[in-house]
Amino acid sequence: MAYTFSPRVDGVDLQIRVAPGISTDRDILYGEHPHKHYFIEFHYMYEGEERLTFLEEGRELILRKGELVMIPREVYHSAEVSPGKTAKRLCFDFNLDPNENSGNVLCRLFREVREITVLREKYIADAMERCLTVFKDETEPLYEERLGTILLDVVWEVFRRFAPEKKGMPLTDRLRSRQRWLIDEHIGCCYHLPNGLEVLAEKLYLSHRQTRKLILQFYGTGYKELILKERMSMACLLLRSTALPLEEIAEKVGYSSYSGFHIAFTKMMGKTPGNYRKNKQE
Repeated sequence: MAYTFSPRVDGVDLQIRVAPGISTDRDILYGEHPHKHYFIEFHYMYEGEERLTFLEEGRELILRKGELVMIPREVYHSAEVSPGKTAKRLCFDFNLDPNENSGNVLCRLFREVREITVLREKYIADAMERCLTVFKDETEPLYEERLGTILLDVVWEVFRRFAPEKKGMPLTDRLRSRQRWLIDEHIGCCYHLPNGLEVLAEKLYLSHRQTRKLILQFYGTGYKELILKERMSMACLLLRSTALPLEEIAEKVGYSSYSGFHIAFTKMMGKTPGNYRKNKQE
């Protein structure tokens, strides 16, 4: 179960969500689909190790017990248990309206921070251990508020390492901004799902028809086209940066058969997946 804490800081509504809760070695044993978020994600390792892969950066890092990693917005990543290890982690994310026109330092840093950051400070480890203690006992008074307060403190502690940058973007209609964010997040994270439109419609509290209409208004194209573009973008990234078999790449980007992936990729990219990989390696 996920828990959400929504504090209001300096007139700005923030959102901190503990999700998906405590992940064990079973949850990340075989690795996740490469994905990105439109919020800032944090992993805290409280037992064992996990290996995080950042494809676009060509980088891997090992997250060990007592360490916290901050994964910025729109960074493709995946995680798996380090070979021969177990892994238990607490995941949470920090989010707000990216178009919030506020002088709030958290708003500016939420938009500007792009650096993958690992923290090993005792203060943060102690705070995360307090969070774990609360998380494991749902009978605690003010359970969600206590979780959120601790995690907001951790976010502040992480963000204080970064200097404030530019002023925020102009304020736009909050509902439409939220809808656009939900669609972007869904496309970036759930492109591989076979029933993605149904899932997105539920997130937006709209019918399938209303969801398609909203997507057309925002992007000037349809849901299938957006998904296809994201799948092909991820496929190209996997072909360039990994040695995964073509059949496995097809499955990772949401195709039940390699032939369907081969046809779609060749039509969009003008070359077969195999030729694309070969050309990029030359």
